[in-house]
Amino acid sequence: MEKARLGEVPVVDLKCATCDLASEVGQALKRFGFFYVSNHGIPQELLSSQLEQNRRLFDLPDQVKRSMAFNVTLDIGYTGGTGTSQALDPNAGIQAADTKEGFMLTNNAFMGAAALDPTNPRKFLPRHPHLDPKDPLAGATLHWPPGLPGYERVIRSYFASAYELNYRLNDLLFSSLGMDANERNRLGSAPFCVLKQLRYGPGRDALANGSSIGAGAHADWGSLTLLLTDDTPGLQVEMAGEWLPVPPRRGMFIVNAGDQIEALTNGHYRSAKHRVITTSPHPRYSTAFFTYFNYKEPLTPLHEHVNPQKPLRRAPMDTMAWFQYKLRQSVGENVSRPLSTTTTTSSSEPAANATCSFAPLREALVIRALGGGVEGGAEGGVLLGVEALGIDLLSVSDDVIDELIAAMHADGKGLLVVRNQTLSPEGYERALFRLGRAAGGFGTPLLYDRWPGQSPRLRCCPHVSLLGNYRARVDDELGTGAVVGDRIGEYKPAREELREWHTDGSFLARPKIGVALYAPSAVPVATCAPCAKPSAWWRKLLRWPCRPTCRHAPASALPPEGGHTAFASGILGYERLDAAEREQLESLSAVHSWCDFMHFLEARDPGREKVSADDCAKKPDVTWPLVRTHPVTNRRSLYLNPKNGLRIVHSSDGEPASAEMSASLVLNLTKRLLELGTYHHTWRPGDLVLMDNRVLIHAATPFDADKYERLIYRAEFPGEPVYFF
Repeated sequence: MEKARLGEVPVVDLKCATCDLASEVGQALKRFGFFYVSNHGIPQELLSSQLEQNRRLFDLPDQVKRSMAFNVTLDIGYTGGTGTSQALDPNAGIQAADTKEGFMLTNNAFMGAAALDPTNPRKFLPRHPHLDPKDPLAGATLHWPPGLPGYERVIRSYFASAYELNYRLNDLLFSSLGMDANERNRLGSAPFCVLKQLRYGPGRDALANGSSIGAGAHADWGSLTLLLTDDTPGLQVEMAGEWLPVPPRRGMFIVNAGDQIEALTNGHYRSAKHRVITTSPHPRYSTAFFTYFNYKEPLTPLHEHVNPQKPLRRAPMDTMAWFQYKLRQSVGENVSRPLSTTTTTSSSEPAANATCSFAPLREALVIRALGGGVEGGAEGGVLLGVEALGIDLLSVSDDVIDELIAAMHADGKGLLVVRNQTLSPEGYERALFRLGRAAGGFGTPLLYDRWPGQSPRLRCCPHVSLLGNYRARVDDELGTGAVVGDRIGEYKPAREELREWHTDGSFLARPKIGVALYAPSAVPVATCAPCAKPSAWWRKLLRWPCRPTCRHAPASALPPEGGHTAFASGILGYERLDAAEREQLESLSAVHSWCDFMHFLEARDPGREKVSADDCAKKPDVTWPLVRTHPVTNRRSLYLNPKNGLRIVHSSDGEPASAEMSASLVLNLTKRLLELGTYHHTWRPGDLVLMDNRVLIHAATPFDADKYERLIYRAEFPGEPVYFF
């Protein structure tokens, strides 16, 4: 890094062989939130051509530019004309909107893109399977200005070059934060990007010194911004209440961190406020390349940057929702669109003309205490979730999927039951991706990471595992490699006791936020096929990998009695506490242990595969607060796991609580949750159940495993640290 004078934004030279570039990027973002990047590999000829396209574009007649007026839904088009001006600083009373013109292009194909393919590595950051590295705008819906020959060619080339540079800078950013390959992939494999061409008019007497606000004081909304500008000054960054000039430097990009990086680091790196003040008698042209983390992945702060001395500064965010909110806010359109939900008071089938209905899980579906009594009816029952009827998850519209997830979160419920689905294992996996990508969804399902004692992997479906005592009817059933008679599910004998209740994966550094379960339909699904052989000669030459599909998908296997899944609400438990109890619990945490959990299961099932000391050493204990805040609803919830989180410590210093408190607190709180009301889900063939681990605890009920078999498909969604704010 060029040595920065006091108050001077530093330069990161990407060709410096002796520099610790990751550390330099980290230091710059921590101190300034800005840096220059030199020797980036993009030819000066392309940079000059890009700025020339700006001049050509904004020289078009106003009528032509207005014909490409900004479209909020697609995030493309022209801003600056009547009704489409942008106000980045809504508190600036000097002028109603920025004195600039803009034209936006985005790779908006990602807004409805398929899930990432985690088997397609690119360094630390696998590329999106549908992403053409030479043309990241492929498949996007765009406005191409008329009468500008060569414009599209330059823009596509520049977009691809900036996209590649963003990958390189993301590598340095993630390295500076010590992030592992999975998190790099989850956040940075397919960035959503906005290219915005800008023209700032000449300075005028809007300010006392004869300048004008080209862009009001603001912080960028995304991850990194790559700014290309001509030789006209104007950019300023706020430092300690003063405005520091960031002058243009030929051949260099100006790079700054946005709100997503500040959120990821909980303020460790700055999303610095900046503005453009135009004083020149000539227009100023620039191109901003705004980048965002993967479009439909939830973003939560890194655990190491949140602690009692440095509490959470902003709620976890979702790229899609955050971008749309800020965009609509800045151009003066509706900030949000409410999702409508049809609510009924029974779980009967919908009318013939109905496509989807939500029925509260009340008396008709049996909400009862653990002892078996019904907890209220339609007037006073406890709502824990919603049931969806009359839809097919593989064919219903994205809007309906969004409504399902919104209904699941409404009023802090956390449970979604979708009835009568006929899904192969692959169809189940596709349904998971649709549910995960919805607004407020859980993100991309996790690849199944087998632990000792769990089910074998399914060759066809890398995100799916199996629960239950089901034994294979045919060799290689479900592509597991099992022979006839082998148990292919993970079987955990259940008991009617408090320690049966739990939330999944709380012993992880990023506890899983959601789990999906599916009971196969009553009729076998005949969509599975052997591995397809490569047909094209070039695939054979490259030894194209063969991804086999499931060879046999069995019909439903459910016990006629027992084998239910019961749920209770941590939100309800917290909200029924008195003020003194809340204050006490908000100061306490619990230690969650993977090793304790494994030994608990081994004691239940002596025949279970045992974990070793080396296995335990690879998964150290973690500590989470007893009260957490839900990042979507902002409601507080008890976060309990009687199976592996009984040891209590003080959140402020990590010191153990009294032995008496550790022995009883979590179990007593669990008992109180159950007394408030539970929902017991009686499985039917074709049921798909989606649960929010941040809100609910759950437990299986016993069944006669010597007489009956049970088979449930299972998948998990990515984790996030547990926060209280």
